[in-house]
Parts: sequence; structure tokens; C-alpha cells
Amino acid sequence: MPQLKHTFSTGRMNKDLDHRFVPNGEYRDAMNVQVRTTAEGDSGNVQNLQGNISRASGHNVVINDSIKTKVIASVPDEKNDKAYFFLACPSIDNYSVGNITQEIIFIDSILELDYSSNVAEPTSTPIVVDRFGVVDTFAGVIGDNDLPSIQNVDGWNVLDVVDGTKYRIGMTIEALDADGDNLLINAEIAKIDGSKLTLTNYQTANISTCVAFKFKAKGVLNFDIDIIITGVNVIDNLLFWTDNKTEPKKINIDRCKAGTDSTGLIHTKLMTTNPITDELVVANNQAYGEFSSINEDLLEQHITVMRRAPMSPLILEMDSRLEMESVNISDVQFVSQDGTSDLNELLLPDTLITGQQRWIVNQEAFVDTDYRIGDILKFTALNPEEDADGNINY
Repeated sequence: MPQLKHTFSTGRMNKDLDHRFVPNGEYRDAMNVQVRTTAEGDSGNVQNLQGNISRASGHNVVINDSIKTKVIASVPDEKNDKAYFFLACPSIDNYSVGNITQEIIFIDSILELDYSSNVAEPTSTPIVVDRFGVVDTFAGVIGDNDLPSIQNVDGWNVLDVVDGTKYRIGMTIEALDADGDNLLINAEIAKIDGSKLTLTNYQTANISTCVAFKFKAKGVLNFDIDIIITGVNVIDNLLFWTDNKTEPKKINIDRCKAGTDSTGLIHTKLMTTNPITDELVVANNQAYGEFSSINEDLLEQHITVMRRAPMSPLILEMDSRLEMESVNISDVQFVSQDGTSDLNELLLPDTLITGQQRWIVNQEAFVDTDYRIGDILKFTALNPEEDADGNINY
């Protein structure tokens, strides 16, 4: 009896043809199998899919047997022996005031399992953590702090809490009474300073009848426990996916991993490259100067494939000037800032650190020149002299 031997390199199912006429590289039907992709000679062959086994776990929220954290997507990165899993958390709106008896944190996340070093015990690392909600009792949020008092004719806008690090800038706050009614109006966190939450709008409500709080932020990943994501791909260090509900998204795996705490409970920070050191740093006030409005959290707008169009045109400041070749300047004095008096050591490039101030030049000598901040100056000593104080005079 003749035997039909096919490889399955194209990985395509073909049910339109009789099995005798199915082209090589395709198959008619399969179950619990996968096409091998390997550098070895058996690439393109079909192999059985292994069963599931618990290798890692993420943050789990259980409301009931059917409403709980679920894995809604997974994708292998066979090139690097890694796999990525998408964990969707139930909506915070599923939690009614009567069910709030303790702190519950609502988190969507993406986990990376690294099999490169140990197949039996892969390393689990959170790549993205979207901490989009927190519910807690009144005592758990306020503790022993005083209730907010009227600050002026507009009311109050500062709420003292036990731990301000649990919340995020941009979260809305609902102070719920026993009936589930919200006592606050458009309360959104504008600033977090230790245990003080500053709100965008003043409030006039007395929250002494509050029994529980809900803190809700706009989702970043926007996972849904009822929607399975099948469109997921890994290209180099970029992870792409679409759920056919929200905008297609992509993340830089290395950047997100650098901005994510290993506990998997802290919201991922937006990371950017320092132009001087070429290192990944958090995009906060320290990275960009004193701009108090910068929110260092990763937001949905940072990971959508389609980006918002520019809101205003670019403004160019045109400048035209000739490069100055050489200028004779007298009375230039170098003053050491670190106790160095040796001119050779003072100007030695190998001893300088980027951004470090090693010496000061008398600025009055450059009043009539067109030198500007950022220009590189090369000094040539004609008749160097050293005074009694160790200063070098040119």
C-alpha cells in the first residue's frame, strides 16, 4: 500500500482538496499538533503539542468562579526561547460597595517566561503592569488621618491617606456611602505628595458617611476577560497585538521591562533614553527638568501603533553666522575648582567627566566675542605665566 509523506513547512490547513491531492507542505486536518520551526533538519515536521503545566503566576483577582483573572493570549518567541502571556483582570465595576471588605488591586499585565537558561524552571518576569484600579475600606484608605476640612469658599481639594504610593496621578476617586452613592464630584488626582492627594476640582462633600473608596484609572492595556486575543506577534524586541476592539498596540520589551517592578504590583513607568549617558531613565522631572505636570506612568497613548497627529506646527529659530576661527584675547584666567593647580592635569581630557565643571574662565574676556553656550573652545598658550596663587595667566 503506498504511503503519503508530507512535510508541513507552509503550516497551512487545506480542506478543499482530497487528502491524495493536498500539495506538499500543507495538511488537511490536525489536532493538538504544531509545525516545528528549528535550525535542525526536522524543521517543517509536525509534532504533538504538550499538555499544560503550571510554570508561573501573576496577580490574581477573583470575584466569583466565572469572573476572575484569566490568560487571554500567549505567544512564543522561539528565537530567544521565551514566551509571553497576557493576563486580564475583571472590571473594577464588578465590585459593589457591599463586597469591599479589604484592599483589592486591579491589574492587567503581560508576563515573560524565559526558558533560555532552564527549561524545567523558566524565569517569570512582568513586562507591563497596568494598575488601573484599587478598592478599599474607608479605614484602609484614610486610617487615623483627619477628614478633609474646608480650605476656602470653594471647599477642599487635599485628601490625606495612609499611603499615597498605592495610587496614580489621573485616577478618579469615588467615596461610596452604604447605599453605593458617590459623595464626590469629578474627583481626580492631580498630584501625589507623600500621603497627600491633591485633586483637580474642589469638593464640598462631608465624607464622614463614606464606607469604601474606589480609585479608577484609564486603562493602558485595556484587556477584557471575555475577549481572547489571537493577533499577537514578536518582532525582534517589539511585541505587537490587536484585540479587534481597541487600537492595535505595540511595546518595546526592553524599555517596558526596565520600567516595571519585579513584584508585578507597581504600574509600569515610561522609560526614555538619556541623550548624554545613553541609559534608560524614567521620564520624570529629574530627566526633563522642573516640569511638575509630567506623569511618569506608562499610558495608552505611549503604546498605540497609531500616534496622535501634532497639535501645533513646528517652530524653527533660524540662525546664520560664520564660524570664528581664532581670536586674540588677553587677560584670560583659569581658576581651579577642585584644588588642581597643574595646568596639564587641569586640561587633561581623560580626567574630565561629562558635565563636570573643572575650572572657570574669566567671562569678561569674552564680552566682545560671538561665542555661545555649546561652543567648543580651544585655548593656545602664547606666554603662560603662573602667579603666586597658582593661577595660570595667558
